[in-house]
Amino acid sequence: MAGYSAIADMSRYLIEELRKALVPGVINSPETIGLCSPDDHGDLRLGVFLYDVSRASDIKANGMVHIDSKTLGYEPIYLSLSYMITAYTSGDLRYKGFEEEKILGAVIQHFNDYPVIKADDFDAESPSSVDIKVELLRPELDERFRVWSFPNTGYKLSLFYRVVPIVIDSARKREVSRITDANFNIGYSTRRVTR
Repeated sequence: MAGYSAIADMSRYLIEELRKALVPGVINSPETIGLCSPDDHGDLRLGVFLYDVSRASDIKANGMVHIDSKTLGYEPIYLSLSYMITAYTSGDLRYKGFEEEKILGAVIQHFNDYPVIKADDFDAESPSSVDIKVELLRPELDERFRVWSFPNTGYKLSLFYRVVPIVIDSARKREVSRITDANFNIGYSTRRVTR
């Protein structure tokens, strides 16, 4: 079931995908790719920051879902997750920018090659599972600075992605009984036709 951990599960999934795609070719160690806030990235080389969770307005829920032959689940909620991905390097200032751009280019390449996460790969057990899209966003400059509103931290070039839909199934369930016996009475009426 896609329970309340679906948001954390998706963040973990994205980190694992980026580690597989970027290590060791672009980044040496998988431990330097992780979830973090831009003002507290420690020794990460690539930071993934979840900055917004909202209802996926373009997806309509279809009411109750069948969990098994005796149980219906209440309507799930479909969410849109917005991530900011930032590269961090240290060392010689002459090469820092190039290194960061190379890392971001590899991220773009990966999500361009694999823009859909199959429902079976992410959560095969949920009755509400659907394929998930990973879309590159282009927020306006003021929106980028709004997201990057950390005191004493200068803005860095970052990528913005939307991941949709993330399903959180309802914890409420309803038992249903199956029809096991049916009795049909069909009556015939006769009419006398006179000429």
